[in-house]
Formats: sequence, structure tokens, C-alpha cells
Amino acid sequence: MTPNIPLHIPDFHHLFAHFFDIEYKEHYSFFELPFWICCAVSVFLVSFGGLMSGLTLALLSFDTMSLQVMIDGGTRRQSKQAKKILLVVKRHHMLLVTLLLCNAAAMEALPLFLDRISSPVVAILLSVTAVLLFGEIIPQAACSRYGLLIGSLCVPIVIVLMIVTAPLSLLLGLLLDLVLGKGHSALFKRAELKELIKFHGPDIERALSNPYQALGDDEDAMPDGLTPTHTDDRPLNGDEVTIIRGALEMADKTVKDAYMPLDKVFMLPVTGRLDWDTIRSIMDSGRSRVPIYDGTRTNVIGGIVVKALVPLSPDDEVPIKSDQVTLMHLPHVPLDCPLYDILNLFQTGRSHIAVVISEADSGSTAEAVGIITLEDVIEELLQEEIEDESDLKPFSMITPVAAKLVAHRIAAKVDRSGARMPRTLVIPVAK
Repeated sequence: MTPNIPLHIPDFHHLFAHFFDIEYKEHYSFFELPFWICCAVSVFLVSFGGLMSGLTLALLSFDTMSLQVMIDGGTRRQSKQAKKILLVVKRHHMLLVTLLLCNAAAMEALPLFLDRISSPVVAILLSVTAVLLFGEIIPQAACSRYGLLIGSLCVPIVIVLMIVTAPLSLLLGLLLDLVLGKGHSALFKRAELKELIKFHGPDIERALSNPYQALGDDEDAMPDGLTPTHTDDRPLNGDEVTIIRGALEMADKTVKDAYMPLDKVFMLPVTGRLDWDTIRSIMDSGRSRVPIYDGTRTNVIGGIVVKALVPLSPDDEVPIKSDQVTLMHLPHVPLDCPLYDILNLFQTGRSHIAVVISEADSGSTAEAVGIITLEDVIEELLQEEIEDESDLKPFSMITPVAAKLVAHRIAAKVDRSGARMPRTLVIPVAK
């Protein structure tokens, strides 16, 4: 019978001694070269494990969408760094497996070397302290603050590690892609994006060292002659936040939220005449476009552009329903029409005013219930009232159209009398 020969498989420590061509011992003293070799390897493992831990936080905190935003809209340096990181982040799960595998290998190998230079209790204490402080806390704190910079600098190292661990990381990465999916882009819902924009406003950065960086309501406090610079580095001011939030909210708004009811609309009958009383009422309304109705106010047949009336003399009392007055067509929109559709309609240039109609019952025709103008839509977008000359009652001034009409009247009188027209024309302002 063949005698049983025991099979001796060398452990890690025998392999370590053979690799460095040193004598194998259970423990090495302070004055022996293997002691310092173990110390150097331990420091390397802690540093390498800390780097992997930090890169896990730095690289995996970016998704392809955020990196693409930096590439397209960031500074030149940010764009260059984001392009480097995008090379490895595209393979999200393979990158994750590579970093975790390398970190685990380094942390598991560390006690093996510490055990050769100290007692088991000291080795455990050193291992836990080194891993916690230098392998987790410090690297992750640094990478969370300077993730883009550190991640871009370490991309070549990561690519090499991904190639080395490819037999395992590629297989596990493909498995995770199959189970969890490839896409990890952070897309915000409309409500979430609206709240996110609010946190980029001026109130968030009030404590900045430069008092001129926080604009918002404090813009008037900036000294005269100073123009804010580096706008990309400042928080959004109050108007920017309001407009962006208004643009997001307007997607859920309809004509019903912005239109002016018919009883508040200044209108003229088609049977009227453009005499002095009518012109004065148009001036007082402050409108640049006036709807025209036939019979009842709910039967809007068109509108007139006020500036087109300048060539007409009020003394002629031109009928509205005449060849001298052009009635423009006013589009009709329902109450439930989205405001963005109205904005697109106004952008075509066909009209800056539309007639709002009610929902017609079966067997009946829809009637006008109000109007909506481009100004109404812009006010919803800005979430602020747009005050014009006619809205400022204590300081109401004569409109350009009214000034032209008065000048036309004076010029007509001068022509008939043969008098010389004064160089300076003083037009009284209505109080």
C-alpha cells in the first residue's frame, strides 16, 4: 500500500516570506527588515483601501445626466474633469464592483500583516483605528468635498483596476445591469424640481462673506457704479427663482386661471363712432387693443388696434363699421385651454388678445365670457402684476396714442387758421 503523504499547502505568511526572501517567523522584531516591510505594506493597504472608499463616494455620486450637464454648462475645468469621469461612470455597476472588491481586499489583507508585527489584540485595535480613521472618515470627507477633482485625477487608476478585476467585476456588473437596469439618472419630478429651485434662491446664501453676492431684495444696497460679476458663482436672485417656479407651475394652469371676465373688459359696439368721447374713453382704458361686439357683449366679432386710429381725426366721427377702420380677427379659446398653448398662439403674431368662450351645451353656441391677453399670460409666468401707465392712478400720464391725437387736433387747427405752430408743444397731463 502506498503510504499517505500529508499535503502541505503554504499559507499566506509562508508565501510572503518566500516572496521577500526572508526567514519565516511568527512575529518580527522592531530591528528586523521584515518588520518594516510589513509596516510599509500595512500603510499602503490602508491608503489604498481609503482611496477606494473615497472614490466609491466620489464617482458613484455622479450620474451620466449630472456629468453631461457639467460638460455642456460648466466651466472649462469642470467640463474637462466631467468628461474623464464619464468614461468610467458609464459602466456604473462594473465600477461599483471594482471599487468595493479592491476596498474589501485591502481591508481583509491588513490584519495579516499587522499580526506579524504585534500581538492579536494590538493588531485588531490598529486595524480598526486605521480603517475607520484613514480608510473611511478622512477619504470620504475629502472626496465628498472635492469629488470632481479627486475623481478625475484617479480615473487612470480606476481604469487599470477595472481591467485587472474584469473577470469578476464585468460578470457581476452585467448581472446587476440585468437585475437592476442600467439607467441611474436622477430625474426630478415637476414638484421636486420646483422646490429644488427654491433652495437655490438668495436666502440660502445670505451668510456669504461678500455681501454683494446675495442679490434678491438687497440689490439696491449695491454701491452705485458696481456691476455684479461672476454670475455663475452666485445663487439665483429672487426674480430668477420666481420666473423658473412660475414656468413650472404654468404647465398646470389654464385660461380659467388668468383670463379677465367680460364685465371688466373695455369694449366698444360695432355701431359706435370714433368721436372725441370714444377716443377719450379708449385713452382712459389704457388698452392697446379693444374688442368690438355686435349687439350683446357676449358676441365679440373682432378687435381694433389703437395705434391704427392715429391717422383718423375725432372730428370726422368715423364709424367703427367702415372701410377706414380695420377689425382684426380675435381667436377664440376655451376656459380649459392650457396657458402654454395660449402663449404659443400669441407667439405666432396673429394676435396678442383672445376671446375666452364658455363650454357650449348641446344645441347651443358658445358665448364669450372674457378675454385673455399676452400680458395676462406673462403675469402668470412672472407671478407678478405688470403695472403700466394706466395702472398707476396717482401718476397717470398721457399715452403716446393720446399725445398723437392731441397733436393731430392742434395741427388741424393750425392748418385751418394759418397760424404758426409753436416749437414747444405742452400737453397737459391728466391727474
